Amino acid sequence: MKVLGVGVALALWSAPASGQLALRVDSAPTLDIAGSAPSGAVLFGRAAGATRLSSGIIVIADPDGPSIRYFDATGKPIRTVGGRGAGPGEFRSFSSMGRCSQDTVFVYSFGPQQITVVAPNGTFARRYDLTGNPSAYVECSRTGHLGSLGRPQTPPQPGDRPGIIRADFTISDARNAVTGTIREVPAFEYMANAGACFPGPLGPRARFALSHDRVFIGIGDSVQMYGLDGRPMGLVRIGTPRRKPEPIHHQRGAEVLSDLMPSPTNRSAIRGICLREPVPEFLPLYSSLLTDPRGLLWVVVSVPGDRDTRFRVLDTAGRIVGDLRLPYDATIFEIGEDYILAGYTDAQDEPHVALFRLRRA
Repeated sequence: MKVLGVGVALALWSAPASGQLALRVDSAPTLDIAGSAPSGAVLFGRAAGATRLSSGIIVIADPDGPSIRYFDATGKPIRTVGGRGAGPGEFRSFSSMGRCSQDTVFVYSFGPQQITVVAPNGTFARRYDLTGNPSAYVECSRTGHLGSLGRPQTPPQPGDRPGIIRADFTISDARNAVTGTIREVPAFEYMANAGACFPGPLGPRARFALSHDRVFIGIGDSVQMYGLDGRPMGLVRIGTPRRKPEPIHHQRGAEVLSDLMPSPTNRSAIRGICLREPVPEFLPLYSSLLTDPRGLLWVVVSVPGDRDTRFRVLDTAGRIVGDLRLPYDATIFEIGEDYILAGYTDAQDEPHVALFRLRRA
């Protein structure tokens, strides 16, 4: 993820149509935490997730630890918790993190399929096995509900032609009780050369997000809405044009998928497999779904490798609320009431977690 510009003007890539709110995001971050201190000390190696607590503290999930790193509102490191291991307060690995209940952080470890709950002060509250036979893809809401895409019911066999894999999507509450199940969701198109059930770098793959009262799941040109009990609640169409891929998109897509692997050896192997995949005719229409505290759906309509990150914001009736951009090839971690929290890598391959001011009329 390369930074391409740091301006001071407000960035809006499409003027709002009639009825849209005026949403704007500053193009320069108000806070930028680099992976290394000026002294050269490593503050974090990679960011698998990040969140901003109500106190202004930034929490970064660093899979290279694996550890959870806390920074105050000025970006100063204040504590690190975790470490590699299988004991209390340790992680063998993890793949994602989110603020899933007030200021409580939930960390998902794909290997043991466990959720670790971390209190605002960094103490470990509890750990439990996540229900639903989840894969590497888990998201949560600010009200404590979790959504997990399960493992394929019928994994592909060696020699099978690439095709769309389907899997169940499980919704559970903060007590790990199942509140709803969505059967046979189109999950992803697996790679022809992987020898295993693994999505391609630019192929179709389900994206999902949770708000306080619904689940959003999309894989094509639209996003299906469901209640927290799994019942369908309508469809939202994105309405953006198809684009042809460039070589940088294939390269960056391979990097994003390989970053899910815990070890450098595995990351290198997966990246090589991804780069041998045929390049599809068109790019995915969007690369991520998020929700904000108002329940709006934020669709990242750019893909890794683009020169900037673009958003289409919609309400649950499918109306466009705004179109925005950041002048970075960024990974978006969180949308707050008045901020966007994102990660990017600079021209020297230094990782950053940055906070951008969001303005709403």
